[in-house]
Amino acid sequence: METFSWMMEKATIEGIFRGLKLPNNGPLLSHLLFADDALLVGEWNRENVKNMARLLRCFNLVSGLSINYGKSNLFSVNVVQEEVAGVAREIGCKNGIFPCNYLGLMIRTNMNKVVSWKSVLDAFDKRLAVWKKTTLSEGGRLTLLKAVMETIPTYYFSLFKAPVKIIKQLEAKRRSFFWGVSEDKNKMCCVKWEKVTRPKEDGGLGLTPLRDTNIALLSKWWWRFKLEKNALWRKVIEAIHNNKKEYSYMPVIKSIAGAW
Repeated sequence: METFSWMMEKATIEGIFRGLKLPNNGPLLSHLLFADDALLVGEWNRENVKNMARLLRCFNLVSGLSINYGKSNLFSVNVVQEEVAGVAREIGCKNGIFPCNYLGLMIRTNMNKVVSWKSVLDAFDKRLAVWKKTTLSEGGRLTLLKAVMETIPTYYFSLFKAPVKIIKQLEAKRRSFFWGVSEDKNKMCCVKWEKVTRPKEDGGLGLTPLRDTNIALLSKWWWRFKLEKNALWRKVIEAIHNNKKEYSYMPVIKSIAGAW
């Protein structure tokens, strides 16, 4: 993929492909790569899209790696969908529509809304199935709870501040699973859940409260923002929030659930 990255950079410099220039003297974006996934970003017009397809064809001829257009999508912002669909047909890919799922996250969806967290709730229910609740011992349920916490919500928690209602629902699912009861049934418990979620050295079982986990993961971005002064993601944030200011903190928009 290094060859493809070089091709895109060269094409952008030569004006063959017009990338997306961010405001406030921000960086010029043309492509982002993650493993075998490529996200190409540029100005919207037919010729620019066709040039993008030509570059992909050149990469195919040079490297022998073929592009799977059946799994590729063409997206646009503030462009009539009929036009996007027409261009997508010309280059042989799908017409993408927002919101969409990319690398496990929903793009262009409001994560402040409870409904946007349905996939996380469903994943919780799937992993913490009723039969596991009734067949596993208390120790087994505790181990499974820790394993689920390390995988399912962490990805979302590191990028978005979860609504209070979502935190309460997830805590209720954890609590009912650990005690081996249904969420809609009451059971007398010998220990308060607040004590269960304390660190082991304080007499708890080491299950961190979900809100604390969420805030801690989001705070890591502030730390990285302070340290990674030349990182592309930081330059993008500075451009969005006007990089004429010298930030001593990570700027945020309260209407957005993410770290920025």
